[in-house]
Amino acid sequence: MKKLIFLSCVVLLVLTACRTGEDVSFTVAENYFCNGETPTPASEKITSQQEFDRHFGMAAFMGKGGGTTRIDFSKQFAIVKVLPETFRSTEIRLLSMKKKGSNTLALTYQICQDDAQKYITRPFLIVLVNNRYKDFDIEEHVAE
Repeated sequence: MKKLIFLSCVVLLVLTACRTGEDVSFTVAENYFCNGETPTPASEKITSQQEFDRHFGMAAFMGKGGGTTRIDFSKQFAIVKVLPETFRSTEIRLLSMKKKGSNTLALTYQICQDDAQKYITRPFLIVLVNNRYKDFDIEEHVAE
């Protein structure tokens, strides 16, 4: 009986060690615009409202789904990905966020480009994450 319990513990430990990462919950912030007057954020992490407001503004509109996502920097921080300006319709889709090891967040996203448009846009993604991960390193993976 003791051997069976010991063997079960060893199998459980091996399975836990081989996991590719624990899913981390996140929220994608909606209805903001990237301020073209300021440079791309120096860091992928934004931890204060003041810093966020230097790079982004509210783009709310009337109707269903028109409000901006509320950000509470006392409980969460933002991870941002800003791409260069383009004439093509471009979207950054976050596919997953996983905790790797003891201090790394792995973001997997996809960049989807469509037809040319008659105006320039600056594609970006704002992801809100719990502050318990604020000191973690960010590792990016672009999916095909």
